Amino acid sequence: MIEKEIKKYDYIDALRGLAILGVLVVHTSQSFSPSNSILIFLTSLGSSGVQLFFIASALTLSFSWKHRGVKKNHLINFFIRRLLRIAPLFWVAIIFYTYLFGTQITYFAPNGINAWSILSTFLFIHGFHPETFSAVVPGGWSIAVEMTFYLFFPFLISKLKTVKLKFSFILISLLSFPVMQTLVVNLFQSYSVELVHDFVLLNIVGQLPVFAIGLFTYDIVINYKFMKKWIFRALILFLCMLILFIFYPYKPRIVNTTFILGFCYGILTVFLSQ
Repeated sequence: MIEKEIKKYDYIDALRGLAILGVLVVHTSQSFSPSNSILIFLTSLGSSGVQLFFIASALTLSFSWKHRGVKKNHLINFFIRRLLRIAPLFWVAIIFYTYLFGTQITYFAPNGINAWSILSTFLFIHGFHPETFSAVVPGGWSIAVEMTFYLFFPFLISKLKTVKLKFSFILISLLSFPVMQTLVVNLFQSYSVELVHDFVLLNIVGQLPVFAIGLFTYDIVINYKFMKKWIFRALILFLCMLILFIFYPYKPRIVNTTFILGFCYGILTVFLSQ
């Protein structure tokens, strides 16, 4: 029996388009830096296109999971589909960048590239250590985060069956960040402060609130007319995060830019879907 094609949504394509545009803008600005301070700030926000991709990913995975339902070998097929989407080109990228840059010492590889760096990147577990999370493939941290989310998605989607549970998951992920940050800072004191700071923001726990917002946004989108109460609660939480972000700028930060932009992209997604 031929499986019915999954419905495509224009607004999700729009989100992906905006995300791609943001990433292109920030990388272009790194080669041709704007002279205007406002443009420098705006182009720097393009890096958050990755977070917009994460929102779109959580959304499309939720749609796909609901469409396909629980069938024979559905879990194995889910992981095979995810692997085939990411792995082939990423593995080619590992070979390409290893050939291009060799094993030299860089900011993201303070001790150079070694066999463990390459193997962990090949296995998509490079996102769990500051010396490997973006060492072999530039920007490879995002692939590590995405693949880790794929690994836990079936469990999350099977347990977070209500909008209340998904909202609670956002809260848990937000509260997990300062705990993780404290542990990482104390555990990796031998590395530069800047590298550890980047690792704190760019590991799976640092990005988890964005995926949590994406899962929550799915329920808002499919039941928009009946979700006014939860939309209001989400906006209150967003305002609380924004206030903490503005009035508590001290390090270690409780709320970072990623959380704020994640909420903004969730709001954008709801608007576009309607």
